[in-house]
Amino acid sequence: MKESNLTQTKNHGTEFWNDSCDFNELNHAVKEGATGATSNPVIVGAVLNKNLNHFQGLIDETIVTNPEKDEREIAWSIIENVACQAAKILEPVYSSNNGKTGKLCLQVNPLYYNNSKKMIDHGLKLAELAPNIAIKVPATEAGINAMEELTAQNVTVNATVSFSVSQAIHTAEAIEKGLQKAQANGFNTETITPYITLMVGRIDDYIKRCQDKKMLDVDPGCFHWAGVAVFKNAYKIFKQRGYKSKILAAAYRNHMHWDQLIGNNLVLSMPYKWWNAFNSKTKNVTQTIEDHIPEKHLEQLYDNFPEFRKIYDQDTMTASKYSNLEPAIHTLLQFAGGLDQVCHIVRQNMLK
Repeated sequence: MKESNLTQTKNHGTEFWNDSCDFNELNHAVKEGATGATSNPVIVGAVLNKNLNHFQGLIDETIVTNPEKDEREIAWSIIENVACQAAKILEPVYSSNNGKTGKLCLQVNPLYYNNSKKMIDHGLKLAELAPNIAIKVPATEAGINAMEELTAQNVTVNATVSFSVSQAIHTAEAIEKGLQKAQANGFNTETITPYITLMVGRIDDYIKRCQDKKMLDVDPGCFHWAGVAVFKNAYKIFKQRGYKSKILAAAYRNHMHWDQLIGNNLVLSMPYKWWNAFNSKTKNVTQTIEDHIPEKHLEQLYDNFPEFRKIYDQDTMTASKYSNLEPAIHTLLQFAGGLDQVCHIVRQNMLK
């Protein structure tokens, strides 16, 4: 019997995650071989809205038993509870692989993106919720500093809000320093499995928005390669330098975000509908991560979009510029809006 596409993908050394902490999705994903899952305020808000009847008791109980807390504190209590339940689903995966897989990623408060201390404090608090929690931190200048310190304190981190090779390298270097500090402090770093997310679909979206402003005469097919190109370039550099951090692809938009990113020592964090669609195809899955981008598409991107050159090349930005990247601003606003959405759900229930 032919192996499923996801099994073939895993055979190439590629981890597959469910890009949500939705319990039904995650239970199915684990059965199909998923080794992790992720969340952020937008995802948690969507999970709550989709399964409001399931969570109504939790929401009501949290409000009643915490009369001194405001709506944002209640919202975080609910986010933490949802994360703990999702982490429990992944616990068997975590245990079976000695803590090297099976992690649920939980994001620090997105409003702290420019404050290292607040991100560190919040990250340490969230990491205590379950043994298999990894902490998502935005790859801003403050966030990279926070990730170094969290790693030094034996916490697995996952860099989010990341769109450039420069960010990925800077974050990986900071994590390497954190690993050295952790070892010097006597920690066993075997189960620290840092991840650096490149939001490949959001990179595509960004270059398309650039095109909408410029209205250049380029093949629209090139936009589907932008995120893939950035990911492949970062992967090549990570492999050459031997960073412990794994590159993770997220924010799916097209099939190439799966079938062009298959290879050893990387992670594909795929939305539920996407990995089910990929798994249903009749396909012989092959390693593609080191395949070249079609020259005509890479040339069009590189020659026409200085914005692409900035995120594709290394050493193009200082860390102070990361939070000023247009896709970073776009994403940080969405994450803050996701937290507002969870607070809105709480508010409706507090006032009823």
